[in-house]
Order: sequence, then C-alpha cells, then structure tokens
Amino acid sequence: HPDLVKAGATCLRKHKAGLNVQLAAYDPENFALRAGFYDCVMVRELVSTLSNKEAFFQAVSVGLKPFAQVVIADFVRGNAPDSDANLRGWMAMQEHKPLLWPSDNYVASLTRLGCTMLVTMDKTDLYRSLLLRSWRNFLDHPELPRLRGRRALPLLGEVERCIRTLAALDSGALRYFYICAQSMRSTAPIR
Repeated sequence: HPDLVKAGATCLRKHKAGLNVQLAAYDPENFALRAGFYDCVMVRELVSTLSNKEAFFQAVSVGLKPFAQVVIADFVRGNAPDSDANLRGWMAMQEHKPLLWPSDNYVASLTRLGCTMLVTMDKTDLYRSLLLRSWRNFLDHPELPRLRGRRALPLLGEVERCIRTLAALDSGALRYFYICAQSMRSTAPIR
C-alpha cells in the first residue's frame, strides 16, 4: 500500500537507515526483480494468496544471486478434506482469498527453478502457540477494559479471525510451514 511505503520511508529517514534500505510498493501478482542482485528474499503469509504462484517464484528466482536464499513462512493446505467447515470459515475471514497449495507444491516449484531445499518444517504448533501467547499478553493490557462500543468492534473482528485460524489449524486442514531454499542457478554474475 503506498501510504505504508511512505510511512516506512519517513521512519527510515528518522532513524538514518534510509541509505541502506529501499522501500517500494509492488504488485506480487506482477513484478520483476533486478536479475542476480539479491542475497535473500523473505516472504511471509503472501504466497498463499497468489493466483499464479509459479510466476511469483520465477520472478523471485531471477532476482536471486547464485547460492542466495528464499525464505517462506506461509499457510499451506493440510490433509483434512476440502469440505472442512473450519477451513472454509478461516478462508471467509481473510482479506485476500487464500488459494492454498500443499507444502509439496512449494518444494516442487522451487526445485524446478533450480533451488535446493535447505529446510522444510511444519511450524503449525509454534504458530498456534504464538497466537495464543499474543492474545494472553494482550488480555493483560491495562487499556483493554476501557474499550467500549465502536472502539471495540475491530478487536472483535480480530478475535474472530484468531478463533477461526486456530480452528482451521486444529482441524488439520490448514498448516503453517517454513521453507528455506537456496538458489543453485549460476547464470547471473556474482556481485
């Protein structure tokens, strides 16, 4: 979102980090990276929403230096049936409609693009515990009892999203995976 990029750039200038970091908005469904330029690309909870995951991975792989890494933390399809009501409830709450792949599809796609898998881990239990710990910490916040009326409505939406996420994770229809792959392409010059 352009406003978020502008706010981020302002923050970077304030902390004198703007010389080392560049922020820009992009469309993950249609973008290109500078070829052979990046040491690492990190993607969190985005690939699961893309309609053309293969094109996204292709664009990322072109941008990686040889032996660079791509790190993904995202939701993947679990083993429960497609008809799982918990999964449908979770999907209905998402801002961008998820198009879930099983974790094996991520591995296959990255392998086809010349990457070697370094780590593929189901982090569902850790993700679930982080959600619960975050809410537990939030409930201890002193301002919480003062939230009333309209000010409490966004909080109720977040509570519902969290409960639906936990239900989908617990049903096995939704999993949270961590994937780290290394580019083995040697077509781009090392910089």
